[in-house]
Amino acid sequence: LKSDPRGPDSCSFRPCCHAVCRAMALQSAFDELWPLYRTDLGFDDALLARASSIGSCSVQDVEGLLLAAIERSDASMNVRGVSAAALLLEALPAELNMCEVVAEVLTRLRKPEVFEDLKLDLPRLQDDLSEVETVLSLNGKTRRLRVLVVRDGFSPDTPTARALHEVAEVRIPGSSYVAETGNEDEQGRGEHEVVESLRSHLQSRPVDLVVAQSRGCRLVAEHLVGGTSPCWAGPVLALSPAGQWGRVLMESPASAVLVAASGNDVIELSGHHAVLELADIEELRQTVSNKNGRSLVFDEQRHQLDWGETIGKLLHEAIMLDILLMFPP
Repeated sequence: LKSDPRGPDSCSFRPCCHAVCRAMALQSAFDELWPLYRTDLGFDDALLARASSIGSCSVQDVEGLLLAAIERSDASMNVRGVSAAALLLEALPAELNMCEVVAEVLTRLRKPEVFEDLKLDLPRLQDDLSEVETVLSLNGKTRRLRVLVVRDGFSPDTPTARALHEVAEVRIPGSSYVAETGNEDEQGRGEHEVVESLRSHLQSRPVDLVVAQSRGCRLVAEHLVGGTSPCWAGPVLALSPAGQWGRVLMESPASAVLVAASGNDVIELSGHHAVLELADIEELRQTVSNKNGRSLVFDEQRHQLDWGETIGKLLHEAIMLDILLMFPP
């Protein structure tokens, strides 16, 4: 900042100071949100609070935010800072006209001389800028599927989770109590916190598909599509559901349910994740034949818990079940 002989309260000083404070506010919001997004602990509430506190935003502010965010990532979970930054920009007050501001920033960053220089240090730059476009639906880009995953029975650092992030916008809300104690007791405090975070997300943010694996399927059946106060009637993808919960989900009010199971899940087939019997598989087949919008994918030869290499196809099939119900051929 240039010094002004009239002192720091002069008119020529204040605009520069305000610009610096504004940029710092946006960057500070991201700095607070990034670790919450990476761990998915309390992110939704913090996002709403920080976004509503920002009253103005310039092209320079947004450009600085995106360039800083692109440098943040967690390879163990395939989570990128630019995704959190895009959600922050989306959540800012409507009167800030962020779509217009972001569109101008993307145009600036894609100028050949700028882009080629930045790409030397940011090899994923093109993908990251496209991510911002899809979240904000800019330049005709279609938003990716918004997938909500139940963390119980599903770890955010598995190949399945990393593959999910490649094909969808993924949220896997967790429990701060479980993160601190490791206690995942059924019906305990951690489970209660997970359920409340899932319900809150479904009630406050758009979701295209709910995904659960193993014991997490029970939480969907008891607290999201069923129970005393159901809050989800859309499609569900159930991976390796434990016990009767795949059948319960198929018989639930969910619009569409795809259950994926394998030989690795079946007791009689010496599966390592032995949570089903062949009789359960047969019950699932019967339910599919008697109810619309239901499908079973059973791979008897498969003997691994991870679904990473097929998760994209399974997402597509689950969504298509729902679409075909709304628009039958």
